[in-house]
Amino acid sequence: MKHNFFLGRKFSGEQDLKERLFKWYTRANHRIHGTTRKVPREVFEKEEKIKLIPLPQEEFKLASVGIRKVYHDCHIYVDYNYYSVPFEYVGKEVEIELTKKLLKVAYQGKEITVHPRLSGRGSFLLNPVIILPTRGILIPNIRRSIRPRWLISEDIPSSYSSW
Repeated sequence: MKHNFFLGRKFSGEQDLKERLFKWYTRANHRIHGTTRKVPREVFEKEEKIKLIPLPQEEFKLASVGIRKVYHDCHIYVDYNYYSVPFEYVGKEVEIELTKKLLKVAYQGKEITVHPRLSGRGSFLLNPVIILPTRGILIPNIRRSIRPRWLISEDIPSSYSSW
C-alpha cells in the first residue's frame, strides 16, 4: 500500500485522502492480483472470512510496569498518589503493575498486595492493618490531614491480622 497508493501522490487534506484511498482500495480488491491470480475480495469472502473470530467484548488491558522503593512509612509513590505496602518491604524495591483500575505490587515475582487505582493527586490508600511483630498492630487514624497518623494497639482481634 505504501508503494502502490501513497507513493507520488499529494493530498489536499484528510477528507481528500479518505476519498481517494477508498476508491483505490475498492478498485484494487476487485481486480485480479498479480501474484495469486485471484480476486482479493473473492478470496476473503470464500476462504478468510469464515476463519475470523469475533473481537473480545472487553478492551485489551494494557499494564504499565515499573520499580518503586518502599518508603519508611510503608508506602510507594505511583502517579502522584501513595499506596501502602507491608512493613517488611520498607527500603526494598518492589515491582508494580498498573492497569486502568488496579495497582499490583510484587516483590521478587511474588504478589504482595493489590490496590484499586486512585484518581487525582496526593491521596493515600492504606490497607487497614499492618502487622509489626515486635510492636503489635498499627491502625491508621486518618483525620483531615495530609499525612496519616498511626495508633499502636495490642488489643486488635486476631481476625484483623491478615494483610
